[in-house]
Amino acid sequence: MALQTDQKGAQCLPNSAESTQFLNYINSCRTQQDTTIATTFLSQSIEKYIGLFDTHRAHYNDLMITADSLNSNIGNSNGLNIEMDTMAKQKAKLKHEIERYRTDSKSSDKTFLEDIYNKTSKKEFAPSLQDLALLLFWFSWLVISITLIVVRWSTGGWKAGLFSAVILLLVTVCVFAILVQVA
Repeated sequence: MALQTDQKGAQCLPNSAESTQFLNYINSCRTQQDTTIATTFLSQSIEKYIGLFDTHRAHYNDLMITADSLNSNIGNSNGLNIEMDTMAKQKAKLKHEIERYRTDSKSSDKTFLEDIYNKTSKKEFAPSLQDLALLLFWFSWLVISITLIVVRWSTGGWKAGLFSAVILLLVTVCVFAILVQVA
């Protein structure tokens, strides 16, 4: 990129004494860092201001979108009121359901605790789904344990079968203790 200089004055001509002295000064006194700053200063400044402009333009666009949204909502206050009423009704319905479930839960807890304290047993074998699942777990644990003991006994002798039985008994006690703590 060539500089546009004033060609009318003698001091501005490319081969004049002033321009030669200036070039000598630049060649002898300016460091590499000075040259880098001189060549990149303007481009960095322009990029900085372009970035600032883009940031402010994006902020302006966000504000305009928000203002448009607010303007449309203000104009449609009847729709907002209907939406608020619908949400209030839904909130009341959900609060009523939560309260009903809490009451049912407290009732079941009370019945359960009374049965435990009074030592009254229920006639049902597995009164809840959890009881049925626990019953199924213990039955399958028993079947698998017996199968493992028989297989070990038949392949490794009575000592291997006895060892398997002791290990399974210890594991069963640990699982029972965990279930008692959790359930």
